[in-house]
Amino acid sequence: MLLTVADTQRSHDFYTGVLGFRLSDWVNIDDHIRLCFLHCNERHHSMAFVPCMPGKSPRLQHVMFEVESLDDVMCSCHFLRIHKAPIGMGPGRHINCQTVHVYVQTPGGFAVEFGWATAVSMMRISRSSIQLAVPLICGAATSRARN
Repeated sequence: MLLTVADTQRSHDFYTGVLGFRLSDWVNIDDHIRLCFLHCNERHHSMAFVPCMPGKSPRLQHVMFEVESLDDVMCSCHFLRIHKAPIGMGPGRHINCQTVHVYVQTPGGFAVEFGWATAVSMMRISRSSIQLAVPLICGAATSRARN
């Protein structure tokens, strides 16, 4: 689940200090956009926060449903295209958690992500949380460099 919030640091502090979540990553998109990824189980992240756009209120940005295989992601994408659903992003792969995904916009104003390959155990990964300063989607760095 990704929520837009007024203050990512304050949200981090509440979810880690009060609710017991643990930090997975801080992702720095630019000087003003810093995403926070937290987990409460073996998944890379259970909750993520991104700053609200200027003038916008905090809201649910998307929820993710984990599917069992890469084929399931691709079948979901195909199904969405056949039904002319508004695909927001994908198929693609997130750089921090390696999830292969496709997003569809819902009438409720938030997206649903169908994702695979996020169940890698954090307990088996021997690393501290990292600070990424790269785009979240493979290929975005190449596109951005051309602009």
